[in-house]
Amino acid sequence: MSFEVAVVTCFQKYADIRGRASRSEYWWFQAFLFLMAFSVGLIVSLSPLVGGLLSIAVALGFVVPSISVTVRRMHDVGWSGAWLLLYLMPFGALAVFVITLLPSALKTNRWGPPPGQQVAPLGDDYRATRIPVVRNRNRRP
Repeated sequence: MSFEVAVVTCFQKYADIRGRASRSEYWWFQAFLFLMAFSVGLIVSLSPLVGGLLSIAVALGFVVPSISVTVRRMHDVGWSGAWLLLYLMPFGALAVFVITLLPSALKTNRWGPPPGQQVAPLGDDYRATRIPVVRNRNRRP
């Protein structure tokens, strides 16, 4: 998954904690958050008032997608999102960091199939994806 696709996916799934997030989706979004924090830090150094207000807005705007992608990443590893409560413990952030580094579960788990193997739901346009019927041309009428 590329940087742009990961960021767009995380914002499309803004508060969605269902499903799974691949390592690349999670880490590209974390890189985006780092770039945003660095940019806001530069603005704070230039103008403390504007930068302070902007940093509050950015922090409030990115807290929900950051939590949701972390929960989905934990689902991808095979752990419940409730393990995110480790942040409340001493060295809990380190434990969550290690969990996000683990490889994805290769098979479908209780949160769904691996991110690259998503099955599209059947909608109104399912006829376009059906396998065409092959007719026997050697058959005599």
